[in-house]
Amino acid sequence: MRLLFLFLSFVLLSSPFLFAQSQLSDDDKLKIITKKSLKDNPSHWAFINYVNKNLSLVKHKSNAKKYLKNGNIKTALHHYMLGLSKATKNRQIKRYKKKFTPDLSKEAMAAVNDEMDSIREALSKQSFIEKAKTEKCYIDYLKYLQKLNKIKLSNDNLLEYEVLPYNKEEMNKALQAYNHTANLIAPCYYNLAVQKETTATKKADWKKISSYYAIVQAYEENYEDAKDREDIAVEKSIYNVTVYPETIRSSTYKRLDKSLQLMIKDELSSSFNGERMRHIRLVSESVPTDFIINLAVSDIFVDHSGTESENANYEREIVTGKDKDGNEIMSTVRASVTYFSMESSSKTKVFVEIVDNSTGEIKYSETFQGSSNWYTKWYKLTGNDKALTKKESRGLPYRTKPETRPSDLSLIQNAIDGTVKNISKSLNSDFLYAKGVVSY
Repeated sequence: MRLLFLFLSFVLLSSPFLFAQSQLSDDDKLKIITKKSLKDNPSHWAFINYVNKNLSLVKHKSNAKKYLKNGNIKTALHHYMLGLSKATKNRQIKRYKKKFTPDLSKEAMAAVNDEMDSIREALSKQSFIEKAKTEKCYIDYLKYLQKLNKIKLSNDNLLEYEVLPYNKEEMNKALQAYNHTANLIAPCYYNLAVQKETTATKKADWKKISSYYAIVQAYEENYEDAKDREDIAVEKSIYNVTVYPETIRSSTYKRLDKSLQLMIKDELSSSFNGERMRHIRLVSESVPTDFIINLAVSDIFVDHSGTESENANYEREIVTGKDKDGNEIMSTVRASVTYFSMESSSKTKVFVEIVDNSTGEIKYSETFQGSSNWYTKWYKLTGNDKALTKKESRGLPYRTKPETRPSDLSLIQNAIDGTVKNISKSLNSDFLYAKGVVSY
């Protein structure tokens, strides 16, 4: 295993930089960009979620079992080691070691060994962003081994368990190799963006250019004037969108027509605001627009059930006093409880249609549903409340009178809230994401 680490370090340092800007076509660069989300930058490349050191011994044990069951043996190993390092009582140590055997530790390390082999193989073929990402993954593995060794060496309970060797020199070499690769990314994409600016004619072109500048800043935050150029590119790439709420198709709730239209429009509009949707601008109906979002509320349904009741009788013997000889006097007490309940519900449907204003083509259409439910429960007790045990008393509803039933409008508004959330989520992922979000 030591030889593997030395060989991998040698590959990281001695392999020539396989990717020069002139060797990769624009199409190849675009393939790399379009597969990356804005979060795909070095700060989000950790291959494992490191375990919280502040968890209790019992929590570590339960987490270890969960991750082991799901096949995530490396994270399970972390929890086992951290939990066992906190165990102080012999019975706790025995329970851990019954599950966390040296063989299990070897199995986890074998999995790490296999993944390290795959990293070595990948590094011989990859370049540019993928190369940097793979190198970052290798560094995370070294950190993983460093942490395991630190836990192992600091506790007597773990001395019998084997962990792959960790060497600080290897970590330094890996960091140098990663920095060498990463430092070449920002200049490459900056030059590419500047070049593309001379030929950009469409909003889609400027959106790609803004994404190039976003990549630059993911690697070098203050690189030349990339931030200012990105802002200009974003402004030139903005798609204007107008929302048109249509007539509600429910005759029963016709009076809610305008209020629901405005509410849906306002809530949907709020989802278009913010940094994440920089390429989308919501405009009024008088402004030229790229896309039109048509909305129509239909199938508004509200139901109020009647009051339902259920009776229950309770009886038991309790001590009511003592006789003159000091003996307890037992008496039978009885009580009757009536449980009441009421519920109301509402459902709505909203049809959404997105039209390309320049061609009239329907780009997207979907019907979304939302619902709202309200429920109340109360009780009435007659007789002696001591007929109920403490457990039965705790099971009684909190109320002895019903809550006020919500109005139709309130229920409908709550259902619309849920509908709008579903609409926003779908539009962001299925349509507007492709048109509006910085995605590289």
